[in-house]
Amino acid sequence: MDAGALEADPRIFQPSCELVARPSSPPPAAGQPGWSGCERDEDCMEGRAGRCLQDGPIAGTCTYHECETDADCGEGSICGCAIGPLEQNVCLVDRCTGVCEREACAVSAGCDGELGLIYGANDVACRTPADECASDADCDSQVCTRNPSSVETLPRFECVGVCVR
Repeated sequence: MDAGALEADPRIFQPSCELVARPSSPPPAAGQPGWSGCERDEDCMEGRAGRCLQDGPIAGTCTYHECETDADCGEGSICGCAIGPLEQNVCLVDRCTGVCEREACAVSAGCDGELGLIYGANDVACRTPADECASDADCDSQVCTRNPSSVETLPRFECVGVCVR
């Protein structure tokens, strides 16, 4: 892959992100016996543009915009615009600044849980010529993400269904 031919990702390194109203996705199991947490978006009033999202078989969790600018994220992180699972702005670990040109940076998903499942965007990292993919479109039903377990000197972007630990 030619990292020099990449275009900058418009979701990162912006002066600010809009705090837009996000699509609603009420939990389909809300109200079932044993349900805990939010049941509808109106229950999520503790942050910016709250939305209720199903989190497990019988629980709802509120999601909010985490940031509007990089300054909201703290040192070593940047604000990613509309990048969360319900298009919320989220803080991402910045593995690009001072390492590569911004045009070579891409959003990477993280790994979570014992099974190492892909779990949303969590950082931005430099693309390299050794990358296997440029986007999810290159990966059939898998996700193009930075694999920190790559055998190369630098982690590379690969098509993964689960993360290798």
